[in-house]
Amino acid sequence: MYLCDQSSPSGVYNPQTYTVHPTGDIDNNETVDTSDIFDVMYYVARKGAGIENVSFTDGNAVEEAAVFAAADIDGNGKLDSTDVYYMMKYCAEKGAGLNPSWGD
Repeated sequence: MYLCDQSSPSGVYNPQTYTVHPTGDIDNNETVDTSDIFDVMYYVARKGAGIENVSFTDGNAVEEAAVFAAADIDGNGKLDSTDVYYMMKYCAEKGAGLNPSWGD
């Protein structure tokens, strides 16, 4: 799947393609692992500390939205400890040789 950024500084349509991140795959490396969990935990911790300007990317709004959507496991529109829990559960089940899914 792809998203298209339709904004540009000049106001002229400027298509740029970004890959949509699979659920839980924050760094988009085709696996959900402890690096992804760390990224979400760090994001949640910084937000919890009152830091408002927290992001996963270098400011690209389309890519940021794709990463946020991948991190929001429960789909409630915010990142919190529940999302971290689901990611940790998924990784633990995968590590135990099970076939986890996000619907469990």
